[in-house]
Amino acid sequence: DDRRQVISGTRMIFTLTLYQDDVYWTDPAAPGIERANKVTGENRTFIHHYPKDKEGSIKDTLVFHSSRQPGSSNQCAVNNGGCPHLCLATAMSAPTPTSAEAPLDLPVKCDCPSHWTLDSDNRTCHPPQSFLLFSQKKHISRIVIDEQQSPYIVLPIHQLRNVKAINYDRVGEHIYWIDGRIKQLKRAAVNGTDVIRVVSNREFNPFDFAIDEYSRHIYWTCSQTNTVNVTRIGDPITPLGAVISGDQPRAIVVDATRGYIFWTNVGNSPSIERASLDGTERQTLFNSDDIKQPGSLAIDIKHGRLYWADDELNRIESSGLDGTNRRVLVEEMSVQLSGLAIYADHLYWTDNIQGIIKRIDKLTGSGRTDIETGLSQMSDIAGVESIEVSEMNQHPCTGDNGGCSHICIAMGDRSRRCSCPLHLVLQPDEMKCGDVCREDQFRCESGQCVDGEKFCNGVADCKDRSDEKECHDMFVYLFSRVKADEMPLPLTTEASIFSDGTVRYVVPWTFTVPCRDRSDSWGCQVVFQSWNKPADEIALSPTQPFLDADEYNGHVQWNVQSVSADSLITNVPDEANKSRLMFTLVVVKAWRM
Repeated sequence: DDRRQVISGTRMIFTLTLYQDDVYWTDPAAPGIERANKVTGENRTFIHHYPKDKEGSIKDTLVFHSSRQPGSSNQCAVNNGGCPHLCLATAMSAPTPTSAEAPLDLPVKCDCPSHWTLDSDNRTCHPPQSFLLFSQKKHISRIVIDEQQSPYIVLPIHQLRNVKAINYDRVGEHIYWIDGRIKQLKRAAVNGTDVIRVVSNREFNPFDFAIDEYSRHIYWTCSQTNTVNVTRIGDPITPLGAVISGDQPRAIVVDATRGYIFWTNVGNSPSIERASLDGTERQTLFNSDDIKQPGSLAIDIKHGRLYWADDELNRIESSGLDGTNRRVLVEEMSVQLSGLAIYADHLYWTDNIQGIIKRIDKLTGSGRTDIETGLSQMSDIAGVESIEVSEMNQHPCTGDNGGCSHICIAMGDRSRRCSCPLHLVLQPDEMKCGDVCREDQFRCESGQCVDGEKFCNGVADCKDRSDEKECHDMFVYLFSRVKADEMPLPLTTEASIFSDGTVRYVVPWTFTVPCRDRSDSWGCQVVFQSWNKPADEIALSPTQPFLDADEYNGHVQWNVQSVSADSLITNVPDEANKSRLMFTLVVVKAWRM
């Protein structure tokens, strides 16, 4: 009966709330939140202005104040009701007290944050083990596919500037992402803590990455160096080097159970390739005759299928891991796809034109469904499924990287082989990697290379001290290897048969010793050892003495330009095997002990 107009002159009241003597509202055409007296409409004023580009973006308003809460108490007020996460007051079954001031002892129950599950004890909660992640320019969000159709939530990971790629490490329970604005690969816990830079070298520009959870490695492509690189994500984070160089590698996935990486090459000769985790056994699955503009990749480990998007053909296709059994799953006239992911029985992708996350059956392509709509600036999507402990324990590279110093590759019989990045070589123990040493360098047992003249110089230059391990009192060895069939003079037919049955050939040989002169503060002597024979099987009979021997700063100096030998005697089983025998010319540096 007492209807009256309080506010006028607004285009549309979009939200409305009351508090004490005032009414609050928003108008999509107005620049903020307005307030006026709720009875007279007087004292009208804006209490909050927002930027013009945000006008109309407020969807609701609500006043929160203790005066608007009922006077009550419950068990949540003490130690959160014993609940580790949420403590919620429940509806009362007892009659409501007549006095509004009377305290109410409300019963409570424990509950969980969004996407978490309440355990059977009805108190503790555990986080989701299987979910989807998707990224927008400045956000990373999580979707749980459940019967309740829970809404996605934005994870509290801050200072994201331009997220390009995302993934999740189930073992370390970290989210990894590439921020294209700062050209870094980073990681954080789901709650936003423990933020660490994984790749932050200014010489690199990470494009995409995949995680080998068994070996604790990340394989990532670099658009600046056009390489596929490996980084260990243990403690500490350790860059291991490149395994693929050349072309233009971009999208990448890893199948650590079979020991393969797959990646796309862009540019004038687009392709999809496969190789072992160390970059060997490289194979082109599809070339420019088969694809036009390969985009995102995804892999189904369980069924052994590879999925890719072709941004020019507007297709999503799949094949076996060897490139056979190719199949078109999605073909649309207009699509801007920014990510592919396998999750459970479905293939998911993001469509930036329509702002939709979609899915289909990953094997048949049927059952297309829209999962989320109204999204913008999407960049990637990742599927995360719970990992079985037995699966981890059975993998040969789990735990200590299979004992390998760098790359551990699972073989089909559940064994493993160790390998190395491009700039290193596998050592004789077939577990450690070492530098590729120059001819004038000495290789330490660890694989480290040191200058040859530092070998047996009385100072441990190898980190493992192997350069001083088996030194004589007088010698430093510099090595130069010469095959027997490459000697200036051929093997003779003269032979001596010894009592032990071995046949020893006489090798006439004149050679020049690569000695430095005394101005370099050292000289050299000449002896022989064999590459593949014990040293005592070789004898050297010089026909001329060493020249100009004297002492210089306490060191024995030699200025030897050439030495000729009557004979070099060694074991050679027969004429046919002489090319497999290699001699080592040992130049030695002497010093006073």
